[in-house]
Amino acid sequence: MTELEIIKQELEGIKKTLNDISQVIIFKPKKMYMLNEWLFLWLENYKKPNLKPNSIRQLDIIINKHILFNVENKILNLYDIEDFQKALNKIKSSRMKTYTYDTLHDSFKIAYQNGYIQENIIDKIKKPSHERKKGNSLTIDEEKYFLKIIKNNKLELYYKFLIFSGCRRSEPLTLTFIDIDFKNKNIHIHGTKTLKSDRYIPLFNNLLEVINHFQFTSSSDLIFNYTVNCIECNFKRLKKKYNINFKIHDLRHTFATRCLEKGINIKVVQKWLGHSRLDTTASVYTHVMQEFEQLEIKKLNNSESG
Repeated sequence: MTELEIIKQELEGIKKTLNDISQVIIFKPKKMYMLNEWLFLWLENYKKPNLKPNSIRQLDIIINKHILFNVENKILNLYDIEDFQKALNKIKSSRMKTYTYDTLHDSFKIAYQNGYIQENIIDKIKKPSHERKKGNSLTIDEEKYFLKIIKNNKLELYYKFLIFSGCRRSEPLTLTFIDIDFKNKNIHIHGTKTLKSDRYIPLFNNLLEVINHFQFTSSSDLIFNYTVNCIECNFKRLKKKYNINFKIHDLRHTFATRCLEKGINIKVVQKWLGHSRLDTTASVYTHVMQEFEQLEIKKLNNSESG
């Protein structure tokens, strides 16, 4: 590098420093926060009151592993787009990249609303694209086969509970005897995502059969005393042994499908699934309905041809 090039590089650095200083002088924030200070304050005051522990842990991982580890810690108002674009580019998973973008965008939006920054620069970054994989439901024959192969499996009742309730796989792990209301025939599901996912579902006959298999010595006893790791290992062994290619989460979609087939109103299913927004349920139903509709068309065509 020539002496002239070195001088130009130093001048560029001075120019950037003066620009940063001018931004602070021109814009007077109500309070100046370092990035790490603000993110933890945002998490504590704006997210924790509305989220379940699992979601809070995920945000904590995003903040520490994907933001603070990859971004220099500076005063909020001194960042430019490249700081965060580079950090996002380092994340390989499109899903995690999207989560990180959403975390940055919401935290900076609130900082802007509070007068801590001049603008939300995350608005200028194009949101990463992530195609959410649609779940598949089991056909009636597949469901029967699955119920057959899990017979006498130590997690048989757990798997049945998922199929007959539509719960997320972690939700049954918090259930205790006190959550089962035999008199009013409902079950209190402690949602694991947001506070709105906390809900009551009917004690369907199939669920009652599952619950009746348990013997309780205390109302605080966990019904399904398993770890997530135990469940994942058990399901992997099932997949390998019986060559099944669906996911645990597909048992939840199977419940939704059976509801559709029985003509249950989508808003009712939304409540049972614990979706905070109807369009979330509808997106699942659109996928399911297309397959179910084809079967109905065949029925009509067959009746006309006869």
